[in-house]
Amino acid sequence: MITFTKPIATPKKGKASGDSSSRSAHTGRPMAIQVHGVNVDLSNMGVTQKVAGVRSADRRELIKVIRAGFKYRAIEKLSNALGSSQKEISQLLSIPTSTLNRRKKEGRLHADESDRVIRFATLKDQALTLMQGDEEAALAWLRAPLPILGDESPLEHATTELGAKEVEDLVGRLRHGVFS
Repeated sequence: MITFTKPIATPKKGKASGDSSSRSAHTGRPMAIQVHGVNVDLSNMGVTQKVAGVRSADRRELIKVIRAGFKYRAIEKLSNALGSSQKEISQLLSIPTSTLNRRKKEGRLHADESDRVIRFATLKDQALTLMQGDEEAALAWLRAPLPILGDESPLEHATTELGAKEVEDLVGRLRHGVFS
């Protein structure tokens, strides 16, 4: 069982906050957009691209980078995105802490390890979308035990590929209002 050191946040009620007209001072791009009348903060989106170190959502490029192995800092970015310690990340990815320390010295992850990293980055993006860009609510949902997942949290359940697919299916059903 994975234990998290940070408390689970309470999801906020109502629409996500943000101003659809706000722009990043750095890039000039919109920091929030409207989706079905709801403001969605873009500054929190794209965990997958940030972790992988790619600029686009092009799957071919992403697959190429995964096969080459992510740079070690992908672990640090995932840890920050999930608000998790190295020990928690080690448990989620099923990579012993000693192996993570070795990868840090080497500077690069193996392809199978990179694939697991991207699995959790993708789930974080999906949870952010589900929670309309609300970071706290997304993390709370990812960490909360759910009866539909055998009383495991979505993060715990996603430690296998099949479990991750079940969590992705659940997110899809919730986004489309299908009773689960």
